Amino acid sequence: MNIGQWLRKSPQPSVIEADGQKIEVGNKGGKWRDMVLTLESMGATRIVAMDNHGSVLRAVTLEEEHVSASGKKEDESELQTFARLLAEGYEKGAKVQQPLLDNAMSFIERQSVRLAAAEREVERLRTVIQKLQGDLIQLKALPPTEGSNDMMQAVLAGFLQAQSQQPAAVEAAKNGVKK
Repeated sequence: MNIGQWLRKSPQPSVIEADGQKIEVGNKGGKWRDMVLTLESMGATRIVAMDNHGSVLRAVTLEEEHVSASGKKEDESELQTFARLLAEGYEKGAKVQQPLLDNAMSFIERQSVRLAAAEREVERLRTVIQKLQGDLIQLKALPPTEGSNDMMQAVLAGFLQAQSQQPAAVEAAKNGVKK
């Protein structure tokens, strides 16, 4: 509760009784600020606002935690409530998003394994291609023999290539890599 606002409320009191002690409000500027500081320093828990004739206008009993006339204790409790709500919202959001994050990470891990297998297969095929190219160079470098011709070399090269692709196809089937 903001004591300053409570004191200024109409009809405005001319005398304040705080825990049995009467205090004149006065007419000078800043009287309400001074009154709030006085009440805070007294640690007043029961405040009665009275008019010039001693009639009670209003009264309030303050709890220990609400003694602050400026409302700072109340602000702190609102801030604590906000912090609690924020923390609860974060926890609930994290719980909702966690399965999605777990699924995404699992997918990424599976794709990484598949990518590594595909890279190994590509490297193995590069090695096979280099070997075949070396074999073809050697075949071309051989002197022609009787009865041989370019057609025979082409058939032989095709045979060697077909032989090298069979293990690659078998290996790819084992690893789950499609061509």
